[in-house]
Amino acid sequence: MRIGIHSGQATVSNIGSPTRLNYTVNVAQRLEQLGREIAPLTEVAISISAETARDAGSDVVATPAGTIPVKGRAAPVEVLMLEDWADEDPSS
Repeated sequence: MRIGIHSGQATVSNIGSPTRLNYTVNVAQRLEQLGREIAPLTEVAISISAETARDAGSDVVATPAGTIPVKGRAAPVEVLMLEDWADEDPSS
């Protein structure tokens, strides 16, 4: 399973022709696709944007995975692979 998560403003719509519609959010979709390339042998790959990591703060443990160009954006998107959620209770 591959998941892409991005935070921020989004333009969402049905993309395509009347015979083949695809409801998509471009950045999250690109992050999901990147998970296939970066971690093809893992059971679950969760790719997150740097914006999502910043929004989550210290609640996420993630490894930098580079940057990806995204059509319609001037700058590439910084990508991280989500490894774990930080433990809120240090005694457990």
